[in-house]
Amino acid sequence: MSVDGTVGVNLVANFGAGLDRLDRVASALEERTPLTVGGYPAIRLDHVGSPTCRIAVGVADSQLISAEASELSADAPPLCPLAEALAEEVVSALRG
Repeated sequence: MSVDGTVGVNLVANFGAGLDRLDRVASALEERTPLTVGGYPAIRLDHVGSPTCRIAVGVADSQLISAEASELSADAPPLCPLAEALAEEVVSALRG
């Protein structure tokens, strides 16, 4: 949760399902936008008006990390830039 209580963040590591599989499943459920995070392929998953934005990054063929920002208050800042910044920090830490 952010210091001011307006945003919650979540980070998930997924082993056994890569970005391709997530993209196939998500294509029927969510709006998705391909992007790159730290040189890795990624997908932004969000719905218009949704209180959550998720950035999934394929860090290996069958591994991904998912960074999510969720609105906890009407005063929350834009969510997707926060989720993308979290994903960038995680990828940077993985690289060492």
